[in-house]
Amino acid sequence: MIYLSVAFIAFFEFWLAYPAAITLKIPLGVATLLIAFSSSFGAIVAIFLGAKFRDWITRKMGKEGWIARRTKKFFAKGGTIGIGLLAPWILGPVLTSLGALMLGANERQLMRWVVIGIWVWVIGLYALFTFTSLDWTILVGR
Repeated sequence: MIYLSVAFIAFFEFWLAYPAAITLKIPLGVATLLIAFSSSFGAIVAIFLGAKFRDWITRKMGKEGWIARRTKKFFAKGGTIGIGLLAPWILGPVLTSLGALMLGANERQLMRWVVIGIWVWVIGLYALFTFTSLDWTILVGR
């Protein structure tokens, strides 16, 4: 049940899952995999549902406005890669994905880079706390 609790938190919010895992005394390796898979699944679900919602809104409202055209130009130049890699830091993978979708990001490219970004940060944090003298409970201020 404690693993499900952390997975549920990680599904919606990447950074809150770490303090929950520490509080529930889940080992770092298990917590890392649990958070990575659950956050990735949450982002994929958000992107899939968000893309359907965006398409529905676009059909109802008609043509795209000036802001949508400008942001599409931004995303065409590689903005999706940066947003995807930094998604855990911006607003979390789910909210960042939804925001990027509403601004016109390509859902397949966004999905790919958000999942890659989640795994880069999770592996980076795991390496940081495994191969240095830092204790991972530093994340909750103990």
